[in-house]
Amino acid sequence: MLQLQSWSRFLRVPAPARLLLLSLGFHGILLSLPIPSPEPKLPDPGPETVGVRELPREQPPEQPKVVQPRNTASISSKPQASPPRLLASPPQSVLPIPAPSPQPPTPTVKASPKATISPAPSVTPSPSTSVPVSAFADFPHVSGVQSGCEGLGNCWQAEGMRLTSVSRNLQESLEAQRYEVQLVNDDAGIRVYELSKRGEKRYLSLFSTPERGTLYVLAAQPLTSENLQQAMQAKTKLSTILNDLTSVEQPQVIRENLSRPELFWATNSTQTLNLNPGITGDLLLVSASTPKRLFDETLAPSLQAQGFSVSEIKNYANGPVYEVKQGVFTRYLNLVPTRNGQGTVVVLWSNLPNG
Repeated sequence: MLQLQSWSRFLRVPAPARLLLLSLGFHGILLSLPIPSPEPKLPDPGPETVGVRELPREQPPEQPKVVQPRNTASISSKPQASPPRLLASPPQSVLPIPAPSPQPPTPTVKASPKATISPAPSVTPSPSTSVPVSAFADFPHVSGVQSGCEGLGNCWQAEGMRLTSVSRNLQESLEAQRYEVQLVNDDAGIRVYELSKRGEKRYLSLFSTPERGTLYVLAAQPLTSENLQQAMQAKTKLSTILNDLTSVEQPQVIRENLSRPELFWATNSTQTLNLNPGITGDLLLVSASTPKRLFDETLAPSLQAQGFSVSEIKNYANGPVYEVKQGVFTRYLNLVPTRNGQGTVVVLWSNLPNG
């Protein structure tokens, strides 16, 4: 009965007031209810540690590298820092490798053929210079002959041998070495042969000299008895010019005044000093004149007055070498400064000195 009476009283209350009372009642009920705290959900991140699951994945690739037990301990102590670096490094190292590899081979192939072109011109001059040298390089000689005679180039002298004997000996030796030999002149006291081999041609001229035996000359042109007479006269003129010099001829004194005497003397097995082959006559020491002064003031005027042509062609033993020429006659005049630089040693060569 009491509940009905209270309910009837409540219904008599105006509608807005009833709503207000109801809302106050509900709010009171809600505030009195216990609100569950979200704190018990915080321990959930504990099982979300991803590092525990990634450790077994990273250990297999690192097992072959782990040879010493010290490496295993260092990996387990830092599990979280190592995995992201290992995963990011392989894709970056793979990308740059294929890009540069195809590019370097292309320029190297283009540069190689340019280098092969350079040796081509160096090969061409070699055959042209070797042909004339090899054609007469094996030219035979009579045993016992001496090179250099009468101021003629490529001249040999066979002392005490007759012209017929020397010519027969040379002809047989030349034909044995496949030279083509043809007699073109057979006058009294002279014989001239035309020689050819591998397209090269030379003339062998033989002369009979009563006082010396036989001499023969290998030249590009045949020589006559008149050429031989001119060569003998030129030799006499040059000897006269050199003998007029105020000089010393003692070998020991001259050796002491030279910086390099070994260029002019050779020592044999008996320790005897001999002049090197190619030197004609004795060496002369002019102590009061330098090479330039001696040539300009004395030798050049005298040689030109006797009809010689003179030209400087090289330097030997620190001194100039002059080619002295008249007709078929040729000599080489070497003016060597003395050790003190105040004098000159005069050396006459039948062949151009090497060095």
